[in-house]
Amino acid sequence: MDSFKNYTNVIFSRRSFILVALKCLFVFGLIIRLFFLQVLNSRAYRTLSEKNRIKFFLLEPKRGFIKDSKGVVLAENNVNYQLYFYKQLNKDYESSLNRVMNIFKLSQEDRAEIHRIVKSSNYLYPVLIRDNLSWGQVTKIESSGRELEGAYVNKGYVRYYPMKRVLAHVLGYVGIPSSDEIAEYQLYHASGFRIGKAGIEKLSNKDLIGEFGLKKVEVNAYREVIRDLGQESSVRGADVSITVNSELQQYTYDLLKEHGSSAIVLDIKTGDVISLVSRPAFDPNLFSSPITHQDWASISKNKFHPLTNRVISQLYPPGSTWKIVTALAVMRAGINPEKTVFCPGFTHVGNKMYKCWKEHGHGHVDLKGALRNSCNVYFYEMGIIAGIDNIHHIGNILGYGKKTGIQLQGEVSGINPSKEWKERVYSSKWLVGDTANSAIGQGYDLVTPIQLVNMIAAVASGRKLVPNLYLDSSKIADGHDIHIPQEHLQMIRNDLEEVFYHPSGSGYSIRIKEEEYRVAGKSGTAQVISGDTVSSGSKQVKSHSLFVGYAPIHDPRYAVSVVAENAGWGMQTAAPIGVKILYFAQTKI
Repeated sequence: MDSFKNYTNVIFSRRSFILVALKCLFVFGLIIRLFFLQVLNSRAYRTLSEKNRIKFFLLEPKRGFIKDSKGVVLAENNVNYQLYFYKQLNKDYESSLNRVMNIFKLSQEDRAEIHRIVKSSNYLYPVLIRDNLSWGQVTKIESSGRELEGAYVNKGYVRYYPMKRVLAHVLGYVGIPSSDEIAEYQLYHASGFRIGKAGIEKLSNKDLIGEFGLKKVEVNAYREVIRDLGQESSVRGADVSITVNSELQQYTYDLLKEHGSSAIVLDIKTGDVISLVSRPAFDPNLFSSPITHQDWASISKNKFHPLTNRVISQLYPPGSTWKIVTALAVMRAGINPEKTVFCPGFTHVGNKMYKCWKEHGHGHVDLKGALRNSCNVYFYEMGIIAGIDNIHHIGNILGYGKKTGIQLQGEVSGINPSKEWKERVYSSKWLVGDTANSAIGQGYDLVTPIQLVNMIAAVASGRKLVPNLYLDSSKIADGHDIHIPQEHLQMIRNDLEEVFYHPSGSGYSIRIKEEEYRVAGKSGTAQVISGDTVSSGSKQVKSHSLFVGYAPIHDPRYAVSVVAENAGWGMQTAAPIGVKILYFAQTKI
């Protein structure tokens, strides 16, 4: 019996020892772990804890102003009452959100979109659901109290363009950033913040955007805000000044027709863009707030494409404005400019008849008379003799078939055709008839209005300019010599002057009579298909009307190109507009 007790005591003692040893080992391990966590890694875990406890909100900066060459504000910031919805404040947020939206007249599409945005939002951050609240709407929301729990009004700022459509294609607009832009500008929690999406707004976004401020808040384990911990104020963006003169811009806009027209004015001395208008245009203010489905439909479904900047993105046959290129090619080929061609109103190239615009012809004409009266027959015949290689060479020198380099997005190159070009594109040889058509700007040639104005500025100055939109980038254009003999250029200048100041010139009736403001230039009529009008359904569609010119003749300062789509003869529509623009530029700015 005693031996059994002793055996039992030994077993219990051994078990007790093992249990005590295990407990000691556990306690020792716990102490080591606590020492590791609280002493050795205390700083790292304290930082991690702070990150979970403290959250940061971006404070949006005011956007910098855009000003014209005289300091007139073209893009500014208006006070904007914004409606935010804070999902974490209301567990039954969908009912509250529906009551909020009932205050506004919203389409089903807009309501569904707001529900989608709020549902997918982070609980910690409020969501912007409406901009530009009226004072009546603000009052109704503020007075509703708990009935609209989760909704609150914030006093913010919205981009505003005082001239609306008039400068839309120059200034561009602002909009919600894409996912790539969010990453680039680190806008992860800047709900509703807008950045430049087109035009100067996009080109100068990094200057205009300013610097964000930070608001620091403390949150609990449920991500609810407990208190504010202070903030650093945002810094307003820098102002940007552009070369456009707003008075000339408004004047030009008012002269152009709404459905398909454009004009651009260059300062020949500097390359500065003084005016750039494309119509129809859009109101950039529509994009400063979430654009409605109705407003977007009115823009996107407009058959005249108001978002397209016709000055840099639309291609046209150059018509008779191209005869300046052909005239220089004729002289480059060594043909005597006094050599005459008889124009009976037509000529034959092979077995095909090519007509002049004047039914009974111009009689005997030399180069001067052909430019002055825009004789097609002269340019058909002399263009063929000069050859497409010379025509292409002069077109290339004057900037056709390549971009001008203006800062705006969306510029296209156009076509300055050649034998190699046709072989590459159409896998066919160049024909003599192709040269005849190209000689009067009705072949494969396609140009933009900005290329047209660059061409006439180069003829007037002897230098090739790069159009510029930024005032602080302006400089005297000592330019790149266009490598055309000065005597050839001067002869063309004299001929373009006679267009307006010789009694038989096609522009004599619309000339500027004051000596100090005299204008030189060339009109063009680009056929849409053939003839002055073509059938389009039940309507007659007229040819495009073009004009290029510069003034004053004694010391060229301003160059202009005007294109009016389906507006008929160049000298009847585009030329009078161009002359008025040049007169305004010389006398008013």
